[in-house]
Amino acid sequence: MRLNEVAAAVHKRMCDDDRFGYSWEERWGAKKEVWNVGGRKLSINVGDYDCSSSTITAWSIAFQGTKYANALANAQTTRNMRSVFVGSGLFEWKPMSFLAEPGDLYLSEQNHVAMCQTQFPDVLSEFSWGDNGAYGNRRGDQSGREAVVGSYYDYEPGGWDGILHYNGKAEPKGAAPAKPKVLYGIDVSSNQPERIVRDVPNDFAIVKMGGNPHEDGSGRPLSWNFVNPSAKQQSADAMKKHGRLGLYWFGYGKEARVEADFFIKQVKALGYLGRAMLVLDYEEDVLARGQTWVKKFCDRVAELAGYKPVIYASGGVITSQNLRSLGYPIWCANYYKGYEPIYGYDTTGCTIWRGCEDSVLWQYTSSGHLDGYDGPLDCNVFYGGDWARYAGPEGYRSGTYRIAVQTAKVRAQRSAKAKVVAPLKKGDKLRLVTLKRNADGSWWGRVEGGKYHGKFVCVELEGKRRAVRE
Repeated sequence: MRLNEVAAAVHKRMCDDDRFGYSWEERWGAKKEVWNVGGRKLSINVGDYDCSSSTITAWSIAFQGTKYANALANAQTTRNMRSVFVGSGLFEWKPMSFLAEPGDLYLSEQNHVAMCQTQFPDVLSEFSWGDNGAYGNRRGDQSGREAVVGSYYDYEPGGWDGILHYNGKAEPKGAAPAKPKVLYGIDVSSNQPERIVRDVPNDFAIVKMGGNPHEDGSGRPLSWNFVNPSAKQQSADAMKKHGRLGLYWFGYGKEARVEADFFIKQVKALGYLGRAMLVLDYEEDVLARGQTWVKKFCDRVAELAGYKPVIYASGGVITSQNLRSLGYPIWCANYYKGYEPIYGYDTTGCTIWRGCEDSVLWQYTSSGHLDGYDGPLDCNVFYGGDWARYAGPEGYRSGTYRIAVQTAKVRAQRSAKAKVVAPLKKGDKLRLVTLKRNADGSWWGRVEGGKYHGKFVCVELEGKRRAVRE
């Protein structure tokens, strides 16, 4: 466990243990005890704490046995926590627009502090009001509310001043790397300028490839096979800017296979099959087709692309139609603040739809405002870890491969039993964009360029059966 995870685990355990209560008088515990946290034996005083002493203690325990064991020794109350924590060199002061990570502290310097337990959904732990003498000020949590773990909230009065964020500098050598940070991005269509992806800050962009509802906002009929004329430029800017691109299809409600085939055809024409996240936008008219239509569409896309698409829908639709049961990644839309303008990538006070907490993407507003553009934008958070997992098949490696054995054969399908379509020899080159190993030791992928462009092929390599990336 990383030290921030240790601190969060200690604080949560304190909150969950009724022997820990809230007190201003006895605020550093009483009876010493040894806990096993993440395989480490750590010493703690069981008893009463207040909001600041509990979080200071949790972090001090996390630093036990390191050269930073006394780094927070001078921290006493919320009023000097910021100066001591930041002064240690182990924490940074972040605005509330920052998405807190486990162990980070929401701080009101004059009043209160709470610890972030999970980044998504945003959960915090805190020691708060005591029993006010109702139980004779006995040690421990007499009411069940003195130390709690619950959903994030905006502190009143005055709100949180900011976040004390652990920067990872105390991690021992060889420690596990930090978990991938969340990414912030936009989704765009022909309703936005062609260069919108270039012009505004984003870690990823999901571009409308095509599709439509039956009518526009004025009641005029729309075509099911619309193709976004800005998709080429918007996609190119995303790939140049950060390499994280998604392409989505707005479901119309025709036969699912027809729409899926057309979608993949357009993605392939742009050259991004196996390089971009594929998304079904499931809303408006197509909702009447239900879960069966969604499954048929996604199954067909997965068959053609070699990897799973993501399903975008509102939280209510995701839960009412049980879309998570289909086994595809979910992108949940839930505007907790309605259409209130949100400036910058600020999820403060926003909450994802209950039941959609395991989504890989969350669209938290359609009224986001970012530097570089005057209009509203859809703003999103990606929690899926490695973006590449959703932008190509498992084991995906795009590039040109040199045949590293004496002979090889290219077959017309994924199976090594299929018809041979081309003989290869050592040193030959073949560009594959969805390379994946078969159980029989052969490799299959989609050929990019040349005679077999766009076809799935199986590369059967004799001998050691391997290809070397150029």
